[in-house]
Amino acid sequence: MAPSGSSKGNAAAAASRLDAVSRSLATSSTGPTASSPAAAHRARRELLGHLTLDELRLPVYGTEDTARLPRDDLLLEASDPVVAAEVEWLMKKWTLRALVAPSSLLP
Repeated sequence: MAPSGSSKGNAAAAASRLDAVSRSLATSSTGPTASSPAAAHRARRELLGHLTLDELRLPVYGTEDTARLPRDDLLLEASDPVVAAEVEWLMKKWTLRALVAPSSLLP
């Protein structure tokens, strides 16, 4: 049975997404260089400290865009084991430079 038109469109869209991810991984696998925009952006921000959880340690930088920060009433309880597990998972992904996206945003 021949694939329908919508199947071809879905396959093309999936191939396009895969190509985009592959390009992103190829360019990010070398990491930022001293002259890269990412390195320049980090250099302009103030290092506030480090977030440490077990053996993981990530730098925390200040931001000029405070609208992106959560309101105080939305902060999660750090002593909650579920929150700690989720933060640990996110930190591991960040350390590996892996894609982190809410499942509601995935196709």
